[in-house]
Amino acid sequence: MEKNNISSNTAKGLAVISFLVSFMMITILVSDFIKTRNYDPLANPVMTMLLKELEKNPDNEELKIQIRELDYISRNLFFTTKAQIKKGGSLLFAFLVIFLVSTKAAIFLSNKQAPPKDKAASDEQAADKNRTEKLLLFSSLILLVTALFFYSAQNGAISTSLDQQPLAQADPAAAKEVKEGQYLSHDEITASWLNLRGPYGNGVAYNATPPIEWNGETGQGIIWKSEIDLLGQSSPVVHKDQIFITGASKTEQAVYSFDYSTGRLLWRVNVHDHITTPGEKIKEKKLIDTGYAASTMASDGERVFAIFTTGEIICLSYTGEHVWSRAVNLSDNTYGHSSSLMVYEDMLYVQLDKKSDSKLLILKCENGEEVNSVARKDMISWSSPVLYIQPEKEPQIIINANPYTISYSPAGTENWRRECVFGDVASSVCYFENRIYATNIRACLFSLDAMDGKIIWESCDPLCPDASSPVATKDFVFMATAPGVVSCISTADGSLLWEEEMEEMFYSSPILADNKIFVTDRKGTTRIFEAKGEYNSISEPQLFEDIVATPAFIKDKIVMRGRKHLFLIGKK
Repeated sequence: MEKNNISSNTAKGLAVISFLVSFMMITILVSDFIKTRNYDPLANPVMTMLLKELEKNPDNEELKIQIRELDYISRNLFFTTKAQIKKGGSLLFAFLVIFLVSTKAAIFLSNKQAPPKDKAASDEQAADKNRTEKLLLFSSLILLVTALFFYSAQNGAISTSLDQQPLAQADPAAAKEVKEGQYLSHDEITASWLNLRGPYGNGVAYNATPPIEWNGETGQGIIWKSEIDLLGQSSPVVHKDQIFITGASKTEQAVYSFDYSTGRLLWRVNVHDHITTPGEKIKEKKLIDTGYAASTMASDGERVFAIFTTGEIICLSYTGEHVWSRAVNLSDNTYGHSSSLMVYEDMLYVQLDKKSDSKLLILKCENGEEVNSVARKDMISWSSPVLYIQPEKEPQIIINANPYTISYSPAGTENWRRECVFGDVASSVCYFENRIYATNIRACLFSLDAMDGKIIWESCDPLCPDASSPVATKDFVFMATAPGVVSCISTADGSLLWEEEMEEMFYSSPILADNKIFVTDRKGTTRIFEAKGEYNSISEPQLFEDIVATPAFIKDKIVMRGRKHLFLIGKK
């Protein structure tokens, strides 16, 4: 009987402790939830002061760097809190189970104690038992409702089963044949750089053997260097003998064409000469990190397409002639529009994710007519569409945005969606054969089945990227982050294989070329290392110019866009 008393008291003590811990967790979670619910990273007093100062001194680069760093710290803190709320929901469930089990055990053990000798004591014991059971029910309901509320932000059940079949690089040449002569062939696409992150937007440079040594200060390995008179963060697009790029200021927007071989400016088109209905004005404080020309162009092999932060979309011929143009409303965007364009066959895909009226706009390349406008329920993001090519099946347009990764058919019909990202989503997906990899800052890295979006594994160990996008091989996923951490993750189970801390931030995305990873930091140093499960640095060539854009890889050469110049890197 004494043993039952000890066990009963132990169970009661555990029940009390688990309830108190749960109550404290609820208090913290409610506080964090209130803080983050209407939080605006641009609205804190220090940021407001710096933005006002920037209005007085718009060319102060040091001030812009301070604002970027403060913005990153604010968003980092914000999404850390959001992640804590998600994890807190899970912990509440755990403590709820402990509370229920220990309380039930205490009641059971109390019933096994010796019965009282008189009726009054027996009635008191029965009343005590009744009060305890009511307390158990009431407390359990409180914990359960609260835990469900905070757990609702989390993803559905994660499947831990893995397809153990060996992976191999998807060969887009095995996909459905396009009509010869009507659209670019696979060979033409992979020999060019028609959109952000290369062929199909996947971060893979096919059949490329790029240089690994150059020096922007001495001119070593620099074939030519050409000035761009307007700033921009868009990346270069390359086809045939032309390089296309955009630049813009508050008052001017331009599309450029440079000769690939010589760097000579072939033509420069002022967008405002052709856009009759200008886009919406954007508050300048929103554009500290993106600027007016953040989105990368796209080409269908005959025409080039550009979109600017203020909503102007323009189509030009390869000789710079205006084909068509239109404007969309992009004013309702926290940091300014920066999603890049994607082309498939005769359709142009425009990802318009903002606070309200988000959509995937599908236009005819030939004349800009609207093919479809797919409502996206205000899923704000700064990522870009990726074209997933699959053997013998219809391609998929895959988009990463808060809170879903979604697959669409080329016509805009939704194939599947999976809730696995949240917050400020700027990273686009990457893929390797039948696996899609989706991530963003303060979320986790997810491996998804390309056929149905089923989550294969979730890895929360690596630090995930802020602006850049990952790239995948058969065995590894590589990521580069704004804090300067580069990581390698196993595609088999999501385990973190290695992390390397670099000195500078990464906004440019890593590119897989010649079994090497090329990723350039914001100060213009390119980290080149083997695409393996252990870090093996090959070289770290420097351009000595700030870089945000992702380079283009063409055979044995690299096209890089710096802050003020365009470079062609390779053997002269």
